[in-house]
Amino acid sequence: MKVKLTISVEREELERLRALSRRRKKSISALVGEYSRQETPPAVVAEEGIMKWAGAFADHFTDADFEADDRRGAELRKTEAYQLRKKKRKK
Repeated sequence: MKVKLTISVEREELERLRALSRRRKKSISALVGEYSRQETPPAVVAEEGIMKWAGAFADHFTDADFEADDRRGAELRKTEAYQLRKKKRKK
């Protein structure tokens, strides 16, 4: 049974979630549901900024997102998820 949930996020974060939702062709609700079903949820990034939840949704970002030459890319590159991706690429 589905239940309605109301959350509060910054406007910029909502725009990023909508963009992610369009790229993945899934609703934001589906993305949140997917995240909640993971056995070991990724660590939430503790840093401040527009991408403070990037670690939680790291598997939904592409390499292009991490390498983007904008603020979003810069914030993503500060995350542990980026460091892990970098290590995987070196192998």
